Formats: sequence, C-alpha cells, structure tokens
Amino acid sequence: MGTITRLTPNMPAATISEDEVSIPRLASILEAAVIDFKIDTDGDLYASDGLEFPAWIQVTKEQKLITFFTYFKPQVVEEQDWLKWINDMNRTIVSVQFHWDEKGVVGGAHWMSYDGGLNVRQFIKMLRRFAGAFRAGLNLDDDGAVAPTEVSPPGGNTGTPPSDQ
Repeated sequence: MGTITRLTPNMPAATISEDEVSIPRLASILEAAVIDFKIDTDGDLYASDGLEFPAWIQVTKEQKLITFFTYFKPQVVEEQDWLKWINDMNRTIVSVQFHWDEKGVVGGAHWMSYDGGLNVRQFIKMLRRFAGAFRAGLNLDDDGAVAPTEVSPPGGNTGTPPSDQ
C-alpha cells in the first residue's frame, strides 16, 4: 500500500485550516454529514434535510466567522406578544440570538469563529444544535417550557430556500 499524505500536515485530521474555510468546503462537510443543502443566489449555503429546522450558512472571511441564520414567519399575531416571546426565547435558549424583524418574522442567528482553523465535528455539532435550539425556541409556551408544536420551516418541507430570502 502507498503512503497517505495529509493535506494539512500540522493539524489534526478533523480540523481544516482557516484559509480552507469556504462555502464549497463547508458544502463538502455537509455532504459527508448527510445534510441536504443548496447554494443560494447570494452564495450562502441553505441546509435543509438532516436538521431540525433549515438554516443558512454564511462565511465572513474578514472576521473569520461562520454565521448560522434562519427565520420563521408566524401566522398573524400581535407584535407585542412576539416581542415578549422573543425575550423569553433569548432568556431560555442560549445557542441562538432571536430577533423580531419589521417584516413580521422571527429570526435567529449564531456566530462561530474559525480563527486558527475549523474543527469539522464542532461545525456540524453547532449547526445541528443551532437548528434544534431555534425550533425549541419557537415551541416555547407561556411558562417557558418547550411545547410540542409543529412549525413549518422556510420553503416548507421541499428543501428549497424561500424566494423572498
């Protein structure tokens, strides 16, 4: 058998170097983790099947950050009720920063640094944790407990990004 030459000889196998972090590289990681995705018109990844709630993934090279973000457009609800709910979600769920958008949507975001390299396993764990935490936040009831409510993600269950995003 031949000798196996590692692509990044000074880093553990599960870590990719900062300069390798890109949308195409993250797409290959999602594919290996069996998470369905598409690259949208903005060049962001839209990860759908394989997560509890679909999410976009964006790379900001200047700050060496990966951003996970998503949103949910609720049925008609009084805005002040949603603002209280957003505060409850932010107080209860730690891995998502929830916000209310002027378009009437609940958004969520999480930032992950890849300064010094990106641990592939940690990337997938944080993406899954973000998606699950976003769904859990949407399912919080008035007492702060997670209610078993069905929430339709953006794009329905078709796995395609919504056209307005």
